[in-house]
Amino acid sequence: MSIALWIIIAVVAVLLVLAATAVIRSRREQRRTQQRVEARARVSEATRLEEVAAGERHEADEHFERARRAAEEAKAHSAAADDAASQASEHRQRAERVDPDR
Repeated sequence: MSIALWIIIAVVAVLLVLAATAVIRSRREQRRTQQRVEARARVSEATRLEEVAAGERHEADEHFERARRAAEEAKAHSAAADDAASQASEHRQRAERVDPDR
């Protein structure tokens, strides 16, 4: 074989190695880009979920506060009902003393 043929084979081999290296680098860069995109998407989703959780937490706090106020109001109504029952009992006792036949 002639030297020219060996030179052509060597040039083709070098070109194939360079092409393979370029393909590998391109795929690596595509993979990195895809990973960056996925990471941004995960961060975005995490941020959205944190905002939703904060809203849910706020709503739960409001419900808890309403329930606490309702419990206090129920307690006050119960105390008022007990007071009214006590007053009714006192009135009945006075009425029985005034008019025992009643």
